[in-house]
Amino acid sequence: MTNPTRTKRCGGDVLCGIDNHFQLLLYISENHCQLETKTFFEYFLRIVNKTHDYAILENKKICISQ
Repeated sequence: MTNPTRTKRCGGDVLCGIDNHFQLLLYISENHCQLETKTFFEYFLRIVNKTHDYAILENKKICISQ
């Protein structure tokens, strides 16, 4: 993880930073749990796939109506 920042909030010690795989990692020591988001690349691909699926659906609607 590069350039982590440590802050104290709500009585807990929070470590937050961005690692080399574009993942935002949030460590909360009081709960001993870790919250990790999906990588930016996976998120981007999901948006592209939804847009692609929508375009195919719209194209089918146009072909059927003609």
